Amino acid sequence: MAKQYKCSNYGICPEADKETIFQEMDLEEVDGKYVCPKCGQELEVIEKGGGGKGKLIGIIAAAVVVLGGGAAALLLGGKGDKETTTTPPATEEVTSQPRDVAVTSVQLDQTEITMEEGKAIALVAIVLPEDATHPEVSWSSSDPAVVSVNERGELQLLKKGTATITATADGVSATCPVTVKAQTVSGGNSTTPSYPTVGTFSGPKKNGYPNGQGTLTFTQSRKIDTHDEKGRVADKGDYIIGEWENGHLIQGKWFDAQGNPKGSIVIGKAPNAEADHNLGKVK
Repeated sequence: MAKQYKCSNYGICPEADKETIFQEMDLEEVDGKYVCPKCGQELEVIEKGGGGKGKLIGIIAAAVVVLGGGAAALLLGGKGDKETTTTPPATEEVTSQPRDVAVTSVQLDQTEITMEEGKAIALVAIVLPEDATHPEVSWSSSDPAVVSVNERGELQLLKKGTATITATADGVSATCPVTVKAQTVSGGNSTTPSYPTVGTFSGPKKNGYPNGQGTLTFTQSRKIDTHDEKGRVADKGDYIIGEWENGHLIQGKWFDAQGNPKGSIVIGKAPNAEADHNLGKVK
């Protein structure tokens, strides 16, 4: 029985790609072997059941020659010379934490005090920025026997001498030196703290303090009210239209010197507004 031949020069010879079958009697023997009449490569005998596998191997071989090992492997869906494994980046869980706002400045409404023994006065601490996380102020005296101070910054001048009052918030401090003179005026001692004049008030007053509905215009920069938990500070020229009780702001609307609104303020009644006078006297 005559043998059948095929060209296995896949990817190069069109006879191989067409799977042309050559009959032995149609071929010319060259140097003892049969060659493809198209490309001249030695022909391969077709074995029983063969064909498909030989073509695949030939295509791979041709791809390796033309494209190189790695590119051919990728083209045929296999692995190249180097296997690359891509690991998705780990996802980090981000937890939102509130940002701490540090105190940058503590200012006192008075930088130096000279008064007679037996008198009382109050200092007001202004903590900046207004949105500081820990605006709470602690007070201390370098000599409590000369000048005592409570947690609200109220001083009692006890005897002749000197002392330094320190206000501290979040590690930032401000100081005020106090000189106590010997008492020269007879009469009872004042036990009610006195506050500096803070502005002008159009409305009813009680003992020189705002007391009722009216408008307060600040003539100096200072904390609006010692009971204000937000520690808001009014600038010189700011004004508040609102309601007061014996110098304590209950509620009101706050404007800057040009009349632009800066916000609403609701503090509520003070536990002991009669003894507070925490805003200060007004004209």
